Amino acid sequence: MSELVALQNVTRTFTEGPVWQRQSTVAVDDVSFSINSDQATITGVVGESGSGKTTLALLLLGYEKPTEGRVVFQGQDVASMSSQERLEFRRQVQPIFQDPFAAFNPFYKVDHVLTTPIKRFHLAKTEREQPSASTTPWSWWAFDLARRWVAFRTS
Repeated sequence: MSELVALQNVTRTFTEGPVWQRQSTVAVDDVSFSINSDQATITGVVGESGSGKTTLALLLLGYEKPTEGRVVFQGQDVASMSSQERLEFRRQVQPIFQDPFAAFNPFYKVDHVLTTPIKRFHLAKTEREQPSASTTPWSWWAFDLARRWVAFRTS
């Protein structure tokens, strides 16, 4: 079996306070698991508020670095990726929020929300515009939809 992603003895500790009174909080404590690329799976992380779910997700996405242990994606340590490797990594992984509607900024238009992440990956303008049109099954309606504000209902 081929590992897609693996956490190997990952711990994330946050410290706060002045140097002479440092206090540590362990958000993720010695977590190890892997997800194989050979089979389709749905993996959920469940826990009470403050149990480290968000920190675990940030570690998996490479937004936080582990205090101890390693996060490995397709055999490569996420923390040691070069900027080009990290860009390619970001093309392949993304979070799916619990409430995706709360994640959208109502001050942006739909086309901005759909194309901004794509611009980040340095695609040509014609390639950037393609996904927003292809995500709408009615291409005649896509132009109107893309110019709407996120706050308006689009479904």
